[in-house]
Amino acid sequence: MAGFDAELDQLFGLPLDQFTRARNDLAKRLKADQDTEHAEQVRVLQKPTVPAWTINQLTRLDRTGIRALLGAGDELRAAQRRLLGGEDARDAAREAAAHERQAVERLIERAREVLAGADRPPTAAVLDRVGTTLRAAAVTDEGRALLEGPPAELVAATPGSVLDAAARPGGADAHGWASWRRGARWRLWSPDGSAVPGAEPVAPDLEDAVIVASLARRRTPERREAAA
Repeated sequence: MAGFDAELDQLFGLPLDQFTRARNDLAKRLKADQDTEHAEQVRVLQKPTVPAWTINQLTRLDRTGIRALLGAGDELRAAQRRLLGGEDARDAAREAAAHERQAVERLIERAREVLAGADRPPTAAVLDRVGTTLRAAAVTDEGRALLEGPPAELVAATPGSVLDAAARPGGADAHGWASWRRGARWRLWSPDGSAVPGAEPVAPDLEDAVIVASLARRRTPERREAAA
């Protein structure tokens, strides 16, 4: 298993334009070695989006910046717990939020350098998605796995179903389907894995996994309140 994890880590560390060929080669080799379970896991891996690939590069190239973000996330979560517990922790929450914002801003500047070094344009849209994903990852247990461990583990742990659609289905909120834009299309999350009319299931990628982790965390208190 350790060898397989190392190969996945190496796969996600490659330049983005090498991912698809390397993934296919690894899946074929695993299948030839009679390791069909891991071969199938590799075969269905989605090529990372540019923002997701950039974040993965940051976790490899700027551990100091990632540690600063995780530390700020710890501060913010602690302050939020104190507020929920009835303490007056507003100053602590504001200070923690400022630390998190500064950590994200520093990583976005490093992301700009990473993209330029890979001959990819550091567009405002890409950098905005990098920042949004980093902020979500810093304050969720699942999202922090993206910053601390193998990205394939986070993707594999995505609950429910992720779907793709050309337009946002009507009544999505009423059915409990969360949705977000992915370029010109829509992504949806069905927490219980049920089908969504007009949408097709897709294998989630790193960006999807972090968004779903954040959504799932926000829904946990809602489920507790509904059950009370």
